Amino acid sequence: MSLDNPLFLTVLFGIFHILGGLAFGRGIRAKMKAEKTGGHLLVWGAIMGITPILFDWFFLIRVGKITYGLIGPVLFFATVIGGIFLNGELTRNNEKSISAMLMGGASLLLGFMLTPYLLQQAQTRENLEFADYLCGGLIPIFFIGVGLSFVWNGFSAIRKRRTFDEHIAEREQEIEEKSERRNKQRG
Repeated sequence: MSLDNPLFLTVLFGIFHILGGLAFGRGIRAKMKAEKTGGHLLVWGAIMGITPILFDWFFLIRVGKITYGLIGPVLFFATVIGGIFLNGELTRNNEKSISAMLMGGASLLLGFMLTPYLLQQAQTRENLEFADYLCGGLIPIFFIGVGLSFVWNGFSAIRKRRTFDEHIAEREQEIEEKSERRNKQRG
């Protein structure tokens, strides 16, 4: 997998489209409510979300990868709409949960993108040892594991209608209770 792979470029630019689109949508919503905080979100969202559309054009659409090139703008406009209309209790109570899910999604993308690259590198090299396979296999597994845990914790907190902090505190309490039960059973 090389850096000019259209899938790699689509995912890379897509991360910026999503983050910029959410910021841009929240900026529009803040301006509609006449809040002072919307201006910097509009600027930041435009830089992070609209600028990669130029990259989509030059690196994907212009060279004939139209489907890959249109994914980014669609993501941007969908997240702008989500940023405008996704308000109320969900975002107010679960901003940390949504942030955890976004960070976890980015980590998952990194893990899934590294896997074919590392497999290709392993096939082109000779005399690889066990440590090479072990470390090369653990790198994407680490990103995928961290991503899944963040996405799952964020999703679980929203599903249980708790804030992210309440959900993490509940999980820590469960772990403490389990360790206390094990200690009582052993002792």
